[in-house]
Amino acid sequence: MNSMLARVVANFFGCLLGALLSVFILTRDVMIGIAVALVSAVLFALFLREVVWYRRVRLILDNKLHSVRCMLHKEGGDGLPGGRTDRVEIVISVFGILIGRTAYRFNQRGVKLRGVRIGRETMKIRFDNKKKKQQSIALMHGFAGRKEAQAFAEAIAYETGVIPEFIDWEGE
Repeated sequence: MNSMLARVVANFFGCLLGALLSVFILTRDVMIGIAVALVSAVLFALFLREVVWYRRVRLILDNKLHSVRCMLHKEGGDGLPGGRTDRVEIVISVFGILIGRTAYRFNQRGVKLRGVRIGRETMKIRFDNKKKKQQSIALMHGFAGRKEAQAFAEAIAYETGVIPEFIDWEGE
């Protein structure tokens, strides 16, 4: 979360510096001042985009139930091998899921939580995405034991009404 906020602040100061530079240069050379002003406008647009994104995901970040750092593999075009693997943080909240920079906010714009399956080592979360297609995320959850997994399941069930299913927990 700190890196996200740092990026927003850095964009703000970049815009501010560009605006001050353009005012200074406009008094010296008009063409260079106009070029710097255009760059400042682009930086300001990027800053606004970051602020809007941060506001959207803040609800997920402030109410997170669980977070996991993992490797996410994206396949090459047309499902061909040879894609790329990125290290991302997955934040799970009753309000949605944040996967790297992609946010799925539940009960907004057609995104609905459909099911949660919790195993000894993995968890699978199913939801409808914005295009009404079912999407699922399987990840290594990192819960220390059944009690921690049970507390997570109770929070999900209480807040969303979706009752998580436990699999492969016999004998514990």
